[in-house]
Amino acid sequence: MPKYSLTQRDASYLTLEIGGKEYNIPLAASLKFKDVKKLLKIEKLDQVEQLETMSEFFASYLGSKVVDEMTFSDLTEVMVLWNKANQEAGGPSLGES
Repeated sequence: MPKYSLTQRDASYLTLEIGGKEYNIPLAASLKFKDVKKLLKIEKLDQVEQLETMSEFFASYLGSKVVDEMTFSDLTEVMVLWNKANQEAGGPSLGES
């Protein structure tokens, strides 16, 4: 069996300030595999399930209370910013593989 080792790479993040506090959301290339699997399946979901998936994803980094208090416009803006940051970093945005 071949031997290998993993080294910790610098993660790329989208940093958001919400309510005077900074939060870091990892960009696609830095995500844990379990999150990548969920996000790659998002196109197959209906709109409500897509929003639920994304709100759960963002809640894991921002906290459920922060996401629960967001308006639809707020959540949409976070999704747009995250997609834009991923594209600028050379990674995929939501719905791309």
